[in-house]
Amino acid sequence: MIGLHLIKGTGVLYARCLPPFAMNDIADLSRRLASGGMAGASLESPAIFDARAVSFADVETDDIRAYIKQRRLMAGRKSIGPLAMVAGDQGSFGMLRMMGIVAEIAGIRDEDRTIVTLDMDEAAGWVAARLPPGGPCGAALARGIAALAPAPRQGTAGPA
Repeated sequence: MIGLHLIKGTGVLYARCLPPFAMNDIADLSRRLASGGMAGASLESPAIFDARAVSFADVETDDIRAYIKQRRLMAGRKSIGPLAMVAGDQGSFGMLRMMGIVAEIAGIRDEDRTIVTLDMDEAAGWVAARLPPGGPCGAALARGIAALAPAPRQGTAGPA
């Protein structure tokens, strides 16, 4: 399951993964955005994908390829908005990183418009730095996210 929110006053999407979670949830989210299912948001919107509460341990490379194939059919152009993906553990970090690389190869996203991290503050700052001048700062995004999500799971380690 993925909850989707537009962070007030920022124009930034916040997608929060929650158990139970499956790769089909990401495809459903993409379809919702591609079809205009959320006012003021699209596949082009700057976004933070918060996967700290779920594990990608059971996700297979074929699952990622299947999603990318579906996503490519939804929109014929690259997503240009910055995307920060926040993982909750090292294994999920690796799978999200692989997803970003496969998206680059498939031509649906430039790798320099994507970051994978274990730190929500880093994600918010990175997205804020890529918004138009005069846009929200990382602190404003962090406050908006804090209002929507609890603290990360205990036992989450930072990068090695």
